[in-house]
Amino acid sequence: IDTFLIWASEGFTMKEIGAVSDLEAIYSKAIPYFKNQRTTLVTYGPVTQIMSPICGPSRKWKSLTPFAPFRHIKKNEQFEDFMHKEINRELKTRNMPNAIDVKVLSGNWNSYVRRKLGVNLDYRAVGLAIEFDSDVEGPIALGALSHYGLGLFEPIRNNNGP
Repeated sequence: IDTFLIWASEGFTMKEIGAVSDLEAIYSKAIPYFKNQRTTLVTYGPVTQIMSPICGPSRKWKSLTPFAPFRHIKKNEQFEDFMHKEINRELKTRNMPNAIDVKVLSGNWNSYVRRKLGVNLDYRAVGLAIEFDSDVEGPIALGALSHYGLGLFEPIRNNNGP
């Protein structure tokens, strides 16, 4: 790990930014191979300025990291239909518009770590392309373990592609 981003959709107060700035190091006793890392606040501000490559706006988005649904597919349900429902359910919880189209992308998405440390449960995960009626601002992070980096989408800038 050489860089990490702390983001909250509602932003941070100056007190919270001060607390992050005061953070001197991160460490983990739970991960034996994790080396203590010194930290430095490099910048803060609107995520659209700091991380513009993942912010959009765009009508079309594609997986940067695999999407892992919280729920299981029902018997006799088509996989793409299931994924479309799951994406829209996740978008709704974030007060975002529904996707008008969701496509499963090929790729080795299961090569990503899809479980919490110490938990013996792997989430099924896939790459997706999602499309909205109109441009949507990001970042978009959806699904199980999205707070750990799964389910991150990047805008397709030219609105061509998957």
